[in-house]
Amino acid sequence: DYKVLEEQERVEREVRRVLQANRNLCEDFVGFERVATQSFTLCAELDLHADADQSDIHAQILFRVQEYLAPPVRNYSLEEMLARRTDDGGLFPIEAIFDGPLLNCGFIDDTELERAELRTEIRLSDLIGLIMDIEGVQAVREIVIQADGQEPSVNPWLIQVAHGAKALLNEQRCRLVYYKRAMPVVVHVERMQTRLQELKTAATARTDREEPYDLPIPLGQFRSPDSYYSFQNHFPQI
Repeated sequence: DYKVLEEQERVEREVRRVLQANRNLCEDFVGFERVATQSFTLCAELDLHADADQSDIHAQILFRVQEYLAPPVRNYSLEEMLARRTDDGGLFPIEAIFDGPLLNCGFIDDTELERAELRTEIRLSDLIGLIMDIEGVQAVREIVIQADGQEPSVNPWLIQVAHGAKALLNEQRCRLVYYKRAMPVVVHVERMQTRLQELKTAATARTDREEPYDLPIPLGQFRSPDSYYSFQNHFPQI
């Protein structure tokens, strides 16, 4: 699509401009390449609690699994960074929060940035734990995830991602079956898609929001300089 290509070219120009503005002296970038993608299909059978909303759960599964396949980089406000804890349980020091280039939208946690690198493998146990954490899910009967267009993995618990590729969930091909009290229930497609779009919009809005970047400047105390009497006047004239 022409509009998609035009938008991609615009993003590449902006990426080049930002990188050039923040590169080290005597260094340059050889070239820019788009990251290839690899699509995956998820199939599962789940038991839900009787009062669970299967449409909402379906949307949450698609959203959270995609975030697992390609971990996002969150933006935090200064207030959020001051309240966050490091891996050892301590608070982020001010100098660590402000270390790095000036950003337009808040702050980035360096640890999260490192974890957002391209995933090389998918652990089925991670997906099970992720799905079980969703409120309303009672049990996972069966689950499998497979790269589109490839033979089933020899080890279904550990699926490899193509080298240098970004894993994407093929939402249209995913097959999720839900049961309540051993009876299958149907997902309301339109309500599920609306909920999924809400989750994606909220995540994008969090990334694009502009946050106050600096600590407030403390107000000084007026010293009435016109009535100041220098201590030098107390010294001998010699």
